[in-house]
Amino acid sequence: MKLARLCAVLLVALVFFPHHSPAARAAASGQRSARAGIVHPFGVTLDGQGNVYVVDAGAYRVVKLSPRGTMLMRWGRKGSAPGQFAQPQGIAVDAVGNVYVSDWSKDCVDKFAPSGAFRAQWGKKHESMLFAADGIVVDAHGDLLVGTGRGIVKLSPGGRMLGRWDVRGASFVHGLTLDARGNVYATDWEGRVTKLSPNGKLLAQWGNVGKRAAQMSFAEGVAVDVQGRVYVADWGKNRIDRFTASGRALAPFGRSYGSDSDQFFGPEGVAVDASGSLYVADGMNGRVQKLSPTGKLLASWS
Repeated sequence: MKLARLCAVLLVALVFFPHHSPAARAAASGQRSARAGIVHPFGVTLDGQGNVYVVDAGAYRVVKLSPRGTMLMRWGRKGSAPGQFAQPQGIAVDAVGNVYVSDWSKDCVDKFAPSGAFRAQWGKKHESMLFAADGIVVDAHGDLLVGTGRGIVKLSPGGRMLGRWDVRGASFVHGLTLDARGNVYATDWEGRVTKLSPNGKLLAQWGNVGKRAAQMSFAEGVAVDVQGRVYVADWGKNRIDRFTASGRALAPFGRSYGSDSDQFFGPEGVAVDASGSLYVADGMNGRVQKLSPTGKLLASWS
């Protein structure tokens, strides 16, 4: 269970990182840091203007940042009612600015207007359609793809179920993203990336759990850049794994777990902008890190 996993890691965080804020660490390393009031980021995505949206699971809210990290707005609260969050995970934004947030504990997806006003909720606790809702992405037609405990569910912009795809060997689908051709990439805790066609046909699958350099552990968020390179938030190894479009392993970003500028502690979500910059929800460090395509720290927002 994710809740049990987070409780265990929080204990480690309190022991090893009791006195150092992410903002102070970034300032000490000479990198630009901005305070956005982020407690524990999970999902991260961007809109067409380059604004950054973060699911702050630690504060049960959504935080919207400008491309430079200025806090533009935030909304949400803890609760069980529609529009409130119990265990928010993934986030996606459509072409007109509507925001979709998956809630792993409530088995649902909430839809919000660009202003943050609640619009609709699909799914509910113990309902099979969106059981353990996690990664979420909007395709070119405005349809939603949601990673669940029973594969990938496809919904219309109005919440109508359009289909469900199994992901071979995966108990739970955690991360979801699309490439420029509409192909779907899904990650699971078995340390795999699964690539599907826009209609759900299996195209490729790679990775497994292990300690070797090319293996992963607790694969979470996933993103694909314009060159087709695949980035995976490797929660268990505290790094960002990188692959070619065919699955060949590239050098990862991240040096063990920690709070320095070249380290991660429980990375959850990843996103890539049009220039190839990478945004990492560095969960247990309570920050979002922006990296260049070569892995250089550009900014840190906490």
